[in-house]
Amino acid sequence: MYKFLVIDDNQDILTIFSEIFADTCDCTVHTTLDGEHATNFVKDTKYDLISIDFKLASTSGTDLARTIRKQGLNKSTPILFVSGFLVDCIEDSKDISNVSYIDKKNIYTDVVPLILNLIQNNPKDQVTHP
Repeated sequence: MYKFLVIDDNQDILTIFSEIFADTCDCTVHTTLDGEHATNFVKDTKYDLISIDFKLASTSGTDLARTIRKQGLNKSTPILFVSGFLVDCIEDSKDISNVSYIDKKNIYTDVVPLILNLIQNNPKDQVTHP
């Protein structure tokens, strides 16, 4: 079973992602509205994908991603930045490894192929969790 973390300050986006992920594969989806809770999640759980809103209310998504990269379990977990400000997001995240980007207006069309690619490259029997 895959594990996904979705971090967005918009409850509707959290709901949309949870539904898309659940409809696409066998997974557990953790969601949070802020970076502080996200930091607590990544300390204890290894995820297969972490989706982060670029402009969170409490912090920037890129700052949160840098914090996640410094912690042990998710140093190399793929990060998906979701934003309506892709140019700024890409510019601000150049130093962060293993990232992808989706424009918020294209969530429905772009996120499923990304998940399917992740699954294809990381079959369930090869993904391990502590």
